[in-house]
Amino acid sequence: LSAVAYEDDDSIHHALTHFFPGWTVNYTHRNPKENSGRDWTTFHEFVDPEETTSIIAIRGTSSKLDILNDISIWLPAVLIQIFDQVSIWPTVFGPVLDAVTFWTKLLLQDQSIETF
Repeated sequence: LSAVAYEDDDSIHHALTHFFPGWTVNYTHRNPKENSGRDWTTFHEFVDPEETTSIIAIRGTSSKLDILNDISIWLPAVLIQIFDQVSIWPTVFGPVLDAVTFWTKLLLQDQSIETF
């Protein structure tokens, strides 16, 4: 059903009839043509004939804008994985963390700090 999320409204029913006889589209949300820059999602909810199973199919990357969104979403995780693999976290951020800890303790030595 994930491939059906890329179909247009006319061919989506043909694909369901061919691959999933009896299944119907319960809900569809498409990227609006007059997009104000806030909503780029497209997804469909499919229901089996007995209405005991509901499947949501979300359209993935299919345009240059989708690629930019994917980069924006996944870049932080990728950078963390890369830094972890080359082990620069301890060498770069270790001294910074030590300095922050030292100065925080020095500045707050007379104040009680609550921990939760």
